[in-house]
Amino acid sequence: MSFEEGFQGPWSHPLSDLDLSLVFLHEGTPAGITCDGSDRRTRLESSMTGTLREYRGLGLAGYAEHVALLRARERGITHASTGDHEANAPMPAIDRRLGYTLLGEETDYIKRLDG
Repeated sequence: MSFEEGFQGPWSHPLSDLDLSLVFLHEGTPAGITCDGSDRRTRLESSMTGTLREYRGLGLAGYAEHVALLRARERGITHASTGDHEANAPMPAIDRRLGYTLLGEETDYIKRLDG
């Protein structure tokens, strides 16, 4: 997908909560984003966290997720959920450190229909 599609999808969703979402910096340079949605009452969903390749492994994504959860708690949000792609091993590790527990797993199936 293009940058515009990847950026506009989560950020323009009606449940996106820009007060919880953030761009995180490394020495003043944008290094990644976290996009969170909420019902603006009690529930938060972390819908996307991304770190530019050159800034991965520095703990920035975990810190950004932590800050988003602190902001959510300050606003009275009591339940948080997230989802991870199985090929992205660092994110489930971050989520476990943040206290998330596994609720279930999802599998996608693809079938070619062109012949």
